[in-house]
Amino acid sequence: MGLTILPLGGYQEVGKNCTAVIIDDEIVLLDMGLHLEGFISVQEEIDEFTVPSTEQLLTAKAIPDLSFVDLSKVCAIIASHAHLDHIGAIPFLADRIKAPIHATAFTGNIIRRLCEDKKIDLHNKLTIHDSNSTFKVGKHIEAEFIHITHSIPQTVVIVLHTPYGKIVFAIDYKLDNTPVLGSITNEKRLRELKNADVLFLDSLYAGIDAENSEMYARTMLEENFQTYNRKGKALVVTTFASHTARLKSIMELGRKIGREVIFIGRSMAKYCDAAKDENIFDFSNVEFIRFGSKVRRFFKKINKQNRDKYLFVVTGHQGEHNAMLSKMIDLKWFQFEKDDVVVFSSFVIPTDTCVMSRAILEEKLHQHEVTVIKDIHVSGHAYYKDHIKMLEMIKPKMVVPIHAELDKMEKMKDTCASYGEVHILENGKTWTYK
Repeated sequence: MGLTILPLGGYQEVGKNCTAVIIDDEIVLLDMGLHLEGFISVQEEIDEFTVPSTEQLLTAKAIPDLSFVDLSKVCAIIASHAHLDHIGAIPFLADRIKAPIHATAFTGNIIRRLCEDKKIDLHNKLTIHDSNSTFKVGKHIEAEFIHITHSIPQTVVIVLHTPYGKIVFAIDYKLDNTPVLGSITNEKRLRELKNADVLFLDSLYAGIDAENSEMYARTMLEENFQTYNRKGKALVVTTFASHTARLKSIMELGRKIGREVIFIGRSMAKYCDAAKDENIFDFSNVEFIRFGSKVRRFFKKINKQNRDKYLFVVTGHQGEHNAMLSKMIDLKWFQFEKDDVVVFSSFVIPTDTCVMSRAILEEKLHQHEVTVIKDIHVSGHAYYKDHIKMLEMIKPKMVVPIHAELDKMEKMKDTCASYGEVHILENGKTWTYK
């Protein structure tokens, strides 16, 4: 009996986020994500339309290994937000568990759409909660959602209120006081958690101080759109399909320079449709081209006389083989010409696969003498100043770094040294708190 933490993913790695919290005879699973690099490698071994098996994904270490968990004791699955590295494994694993899934409306919407895309029936009850609400998940366990800013709507800090104290999961966040979409972080409630027992803290950018306000990214986009709005030349932007605020800015700024904005691909449509469903932002006035056959037909109509009429918004900023930008080049769906412009509204994810894939993609663009604009982006993750502010607000008794490789966790340990004990955990190894 007591409280034990069993890490299943996201500890000493980026992605595959999943944590089992064992409270007496009940277990709560927090997030159930994909390791995106592993998932992409499996998907490229088959094809983009075939759904990989759970066994294939486990072999590739692309999803959490739940064999460490007594699944009969799981009373709840709780999702912090709708990024795939936090919910992407739910379609493959949730049917093994007879427990409800708790999420905000937007996150729940995306979970449903992921299952529909993969033609998987979700047997778990999907229970929707507002941000800044509290709800019962076990005999003696309450969960709380606290709104916080990130790079996707309705991200929450998850708090577990247990007989053994308050456990706070600030898994993905930043403290953005000028968000382009949605409200600022509920810092008032976070301060009320002062002296919480354990704080799990997003450590991806531990020790780094930089700008991460979404308004800053919007300003950079506007400056580059004005500079590179070239007569007779194509303008393409590639960014995260899930970044609703960024897509809103791209849409508004594209229209400001007189271009018709076209969102291309199923992923873009999926997240934008969910935003509309949940009254977050209505993209109805944007044209969507969802499927490859229609994309090809559309691009065939583009010629030298009208290529400066449009702003194309596509996936593929990491150089993914099956994403839209790669298809435009490799399959010759679009004829890039000298002085066309491609804006990467993202950073390269710092893994060997992503760095190599992106470098190959950029080289192909340079061969067409395309102007490449990079790093028009700010992170959705906390930097040093946000880490310090979170620690000051919560003043936890203990800190557990999460969502990072070991070297960054060690840096977070240094940052947290004056705020209490710091414990670095490993996947599959339990930590007993009380």
